[in-house]
Amino acid sequence: MKYVPVHKTQFKWLWLTPLIRVLRRWKIFAAIGVLIATFLVLPWTGRDPLLRFQYGMTAATDGDAQKVLHEASLLLQTPGFESYGHMLRGTWFLKSQELAAAASEFGLATDDPNTRLAAYTRRGEAFYRMHQFVKAEQMLLQALELDADNSDARRWLASTYYDLGAMSLALEHLKIIGKIDLVDGRPFRLCGRIEKDFHRHAEAILDYREALHRDLPASERDAVTEELAECLVHQLQYSKAMDTLQDAKPSASVFALQSTCYAALGDPVKAIAKADSALELNPHLISAILTRASIEMEVGKAENVIGLLEDATASHPGNFEILFQLVKALRLVGRNAEAEAQSARLAELETLVDEFARLNTNAFSDLGNADLRFQLGELAQRMGRPELARSWLEAALAIDPNFVSARNLLRELNEAR
Repeated sequence: MKYVPVHKTQFKWLWLTPLIRVLRRWKIFAAIGVLIATFLVLPWTGRDPLLRFQYGMTAATDGDAQKVLHEASLLLQTPGFESYGHMLRGTWFLKSQELAAAASEFGLATDDPNTRLAAYTRRGEAFYRMHQFVKAEQMLLQALELDADNSDARRWLASTYYDLGAMSLALEHLKIIGKIDLVDGRPFRLCGRIEKDFHRHAEAILDYREALHRDLPASERDAVTEELAECLVHQLQYSKAMDTLQDAKPSASVFALQSTCYAALGDPVKAIAKADSALELNPHLISAILTRASIEMEVGKAENVIGLLEDATASHPGNFEILFQLVKALRLVGRNAEAEAQSARLAELETLVDEFARLNTNAFSDLGNADLRFQLGELAQRMGRPELARSWLEAALAIDPNFVSARNLLRELNEAR
């Protein structure tokens, strides 16, 4: 081996050589430790901001307020991730029905491009749930400008338009949702309901059938089946309605529909039996009362249903069909003076129904008309339909919160509950 001379000053450091070798090994171990902490420890402690956000969202789903607000607080103190903290707080407030606080928190997350889309969508949801429909529409349209395929925003926007009575816009967004999401049947269920409300039963049948071909919650599937059968009855497709109802869960309304079908198909015995089954479950069910009365009058037994129709008129003073049948029954048994007395009210109701239908059609596409919605609410009240009246008055106030007449009438209806 070749001799390599060593300077005499180097001798005093030779004793450190073993220690340096040890330290070098410890550097390797330290580096490994850092990697372990980064990839194993941090995800569990949630110190990475995005993982912390995910941890908080999971806690929100689990209903753990303490964890959610703790993670949100830490994110609010992390530069560049404050918006995630606001999203967490907003999510918890939305879940706990603190809707104004939720809207405020989501509003603070709209400046960050990373949270902007979700913030607008959730803020729109919060405003919708507060019945502040105009503000909800503004937020949800902002979300759709960022992502036109955001089906969640479209769902809330369709619901907003539905509650405002702007049915053409609601249908437009529901149809788009159906094209984006090929699995969910709920958009088509709402389309069917809108078409049905406007007596466009052929279109409603197509929508309801499409909804049934898709995924629906079990409770909604039963309702859709029943609503489809109702539309088939209106289209005089009684056999198809009966076939549809074979899959329906037994209920008073299902029995009433079956009663109507049996009567139309020429089986009055089964029709009356089904009507009676419906009335046993719900003595005030209008459809069953009408079918029962119609059959009895057809077989010459109008006297059997006058009491039933009088009770129904007292329970539903604004129902045109019940009053019409009562007038008819009174005339059949020769109680003409009573029939004439009821006819005046019948004529008044007919005028109200026609006016309501006309205004309802106008509201279909007139989104911002608060006065039109107030008139519909007022007519619904006069027709004896307080729940319908409340929905139209709330729509009017959503457009114009300072609409005093709408607010006063709504308060009057609420106090009468």
